[in-house]
Amino acid sequence: MIVQLAPTILPSAIRLLSRDHVFSRISAVWGPGDGRPVADLKASMDMLLKEFLLSRELDEACRCVKELKCDLFLHELVKRGVRCAMEGGEEDIDAMSALFKFLESESVLSKTQTRKGLDRCYSLMSDFMLDVPNADKLVERVKGNALRDGLLEE
Repeated sequence: MIVQLAPTILPSAIRLLSRDHVFSRISAVWGPGDGRPVADLKASMDMLLKEFLLSRELDEACRCVKELKCDLFLHELVKRGVRCAMEGGEEDIDAMSALFKFLESESVLSKTQTRKGLDRCYSLMSDFMLDVPNADKLVERVKGNALRDGLLEE
């Protein structure tokens, strides 16, 4: 069936990807599901993550994440969550790990998005370490928690 559809689908895909400003459009597609600018989505993520670290309310944080409607952009939530929790040390790292576990148990956060988010943390490690000297140890702690909780595979 796919082979039969290829002559129809491929020219359409090539045409769409050849348009002006295609990367801005793709960003909007893979980012906010409601058409908001990506910068607004990131600000919303930062706010909900900081609120979570203050309140430790898993249900409320989960509700807020669902409202973002950006399932394919939750790797950014993982990256931002790890970065935000670093400032509070191991206690906040463990709380953020608990949030990731809860989001996965509620089928909000996928293992793929968790992996992508942690990969982004590793790629930004030199920047993280400028602000948090033990960032490498804290990211390793998140990874260990994620492995323990079944959010990552070896």
